[in-house]
Amino acid sequence: MKLVNITKASLIVLMVVFCIFLNDQTSAIEGGYCPVSTIQETVEYPENWNLEWDPSNPDEIDRNDSVALKVIGGYPPYAWSVNGAGFTLVNDITQGLSNTLNADSTACVATVTVTDSRGISVSGDVRCRCGGWVSKGEICGLAGTYDSKYYDNWVSGDIYTKVQGNQKQTQTVIQVSNLDCDQYNCGDSCTWNDGSGNFRCNKSYGCEPCIAGAEALCDGGYCHCTMSRNYSEYECPAE
Repeated sequence: MKLVNITKASLIVLMVVFCIFLNDQTSAIEGGYCPVSTIQETVEYPENWNLEWDPSNPDEIDRNDSVALKVIGGYPPYAWSVNGAGFTLVNDITQGLSNTLNADSTACVATVTVTDSRGISVSGDVRCRCGGWVSKGEICGLAGTYDSKYYDNWVSGDIYTKVQGNQKQTQTVIQVSNLDCDQYNCGDSCTWNDGSGNFRCNKSYGCEPCIAGAEALCDGGYCHCTMSRNYSEYECPAE
């Protein structure tokens, strides 16, 4: 077998050519580096280019049916995922803003998450029309900041609500007059009349918020305290 005689100079030339081919700025040649510059592309995103769950997306679906879902903004490509038995997505990755969610005969609640190329994510829930909310008791089963609230004239208080997947937490906070209300010690005196003239704190609830933002407060001789709370889960019938 004939051996090819490669000189040191030839070897260096070959390594430089190989380095240029790889466009590797940090490849070493006898302790040095390839004299090849690397082209870098900087992607600039518009200000306030937020990724948002499209508010027009349906929040309900029938079993054995499909619905179109969309996001707003963000930067492609978009990675889609779904959490919930019985649900699938037509595409895992999209260049566009839309995708299709499918529900089979066992589906109940789906949480769909979309992540753009910057790593920013948004999520939305879709529930089967065949199901409904089932109360699990006057407990704190879901923590976090409330999603919405409204004033209920019937109970004369604000009802705070947080919904996440198949969980829903409500907390009703009412305002009652109490001339002894101490704004620095609201937990001892802030409550409603229990029917026996007792304005002491209801120990079964306490005055700490179940949902963040629904705190018990004292304001100008008035107390704002939890009157009730309820935790529910979304359930669907068997297939």
